[in-house]
Amino acid sequence: MVPPLRFASLFTGIGAADVGLTRAGWHLACQVEIDAYCRAELYRHWPRIPKFGDIKGVTGELIRSLCGRIDAIFAGFPCQDIATQGSQLGLAGKRSGLWSEAHRLIQDLRPRWVILENVPELRCKGADAVLDGMERDGYTCRAHVVGAYAFGAKQLRNRTFIICHNYGAIEDSIGDALAGKEDVIVRGMVSSSVASRVSGPWERRSHGEECEIALASDSGEREVQRFHAAFAEMDQSAHGFGRRSSLTRAEIRKQLYHLGNGVYAPAAEFWGRCINELEAAFYYYLNPDAPRDEKPRIPTLDEGT
Repeated sequence: MVPPLRFASLFTGIGAADVGLTRAGWHLACQVEIDAYCRAELYRHWPRIPKFGDIKGVTGELIRSLCGRIDAIFAGFPCQDIATQGSQLGLAGKRSGLWSEAHRLIQDLRPRWVILENVPELRCKGADAVLDGMERDGYTCRAHVVGAYAFGAKQLRNRTFIICHNYGAIEDSIGDALAGKEDVIVRGMVSSSVASRVSGPWERRSHGEECEIALASDSGEREVQRFHAAFAEMDQSAHGFGRRSSLTRAEIRKQLYHLGNGVYAPAAEFWGRCINELEAAFYYYLNPDAPRDEKPRIPTLDEGT
């Protein structure tokens, strides 16, 4: 049996990505979130999972001592200085610059897998620095853009996902065992009608090149109205958080705000299942005599999750 991955969740928000990854069979080890409202939601759903506040005060040693082994990290670091309607400072901004804190914990914990998530504009406002840093640390990285609509949501909501893995000496010893397998697995899970919704790995772009990402032309107010209308139509239970009829209007607005900041749970589940396939390939390569459990068929994007 392939051991399930234990993951640390950084910049957790209300935990939507954690819902998706646990659906994929991953085990949640800890959560790092500074916002009080979000932490209250996390305690409601995961009362026994260790939680940390400000990421600046969290160390790899602290996580290991309280949470044990960490195989993977999910980090949807802040997008406020990267997004179109943000400050446009990129990773130099106060909020999005917290990427450096996530990177510090990745360096401390050295997980096999890292999933990074942000808005599509990351491509021209910090992706080079993120990819360069991860590659210097020995990680192989693949960056993709996929929208929530690919999983049935009634809005585009494109997001960047950077999938990074590092098996260290083990990877060196098995040579080409995984060569090209990432893309084969991802494409195999995506039906032909939606294959274009998941981008292939980026071509690296030099600094200063014009960004090709389309920018929103509408005013911020109309954008917010459309966003809230889209969420009103979609089933929030897809995120793992059902509607609560007792919520006030202010509470509903706050919940929508944090849902909008969060990762669409089926997208996180999709990447978690892709990584499970790669983990199985490594595991059975290193343990050829291990009994092979019958694995459930993984649904395509067209079928949802």
